[in-house]
Amino acid sequence: DAASTGLVIVAAGYLLWSLAQSRSVSTRPVSQPVSGLTIPAEKIRHIRGTGATALVEFTDYECPFCGAYARETAPLIHENFVKRGLISEVVLSFPLEEIHRHARRASVAVECAHRQGKFWDLHDGLFRSSGPLTDASIVAAGVDAGLEASEFSRCLVEGRSSEVDSDLNEGRRLGVTGT
Repeated sequence: DAASTGLVIVAAGYLLWSLAQSRSVSTRPVSQPVSGLTIPAEKIRHIRGTGATALVEFTDYECPFCGAYARETAPLIHENFVKRGLISEVVLSFPLEEIHRHARRASVAVECAHRQGKFWDLHDGLFRSSGPLTDASIVAAGVDAGLEASEFSRCLVEGRSSEVDSDLNEGRRLGVTGT
């Protein structure tokens, strides 16, 4: 258990980026050296924690690797770093629509949840749900997250694609090619 905790600490240290005083997040693809790339503060909608350093996650709710990270690694990072105020966690959507049919719909759903102050509830809930991601499982996860059903349904119909597109564009600008 100490070895896995050590690995998490090493991995977290490797993935951390600096959150500047202006609340811009410095980020880089893991294989590239830091080159001053930042995410403008107005692009950051989903942040958890108070740390001056941020772990930035570009996620796809249908990605099995993102799911494994959310279920296995993120709770350890949250407990050991976010809760202690050492880092903040920032999430941006990066649905890989070419291979994940429901990823954009799930990203829109978390934006709808954000409107009700429940982004993290649905974000975590989507990754906890078992089985394949479907329209029905997305709605069920919204209900489980405590979202007001008619408002959530209305938002899903209207969509929040502009926020998802903004995250995708930001990821592409920074050279993100996958989650």
